[in-house]
Amino acid sequence: MNDKLKHIIAGFTLAVLIVPLTYFFDFNAVVVWNFLISSVVFIGKELIDLKTSGFDKEDLFCDYLGWGSGVIVAFWIVGLIHIFL
Repeated sequence: MNDKLKHIIAGFTLAVLIVPLTYFFDFNAVVVWNFLISSVVFIGKELIDLKTSGFDKEDLFCDYLGWGSGVIVAFWIVGLIHIFL
């Protein structure tokens, strides 16, 4: 599997974790906190990579691309849950 695709999947997965948390907290607050925590993970991973392959801005871009896609999917899932339940 391509490295960039792995970064997109990781970002997407972290963002979709928003869905179960919306049962306990406001959607907007969960998105902000998820963004902050995900940013620590994304940037931290690239800082760790400084020792081996170096800091890759494209990997970071793919992380956030996946995260943004995951937030859109989470928004739709939460919206559908509110409509049908």
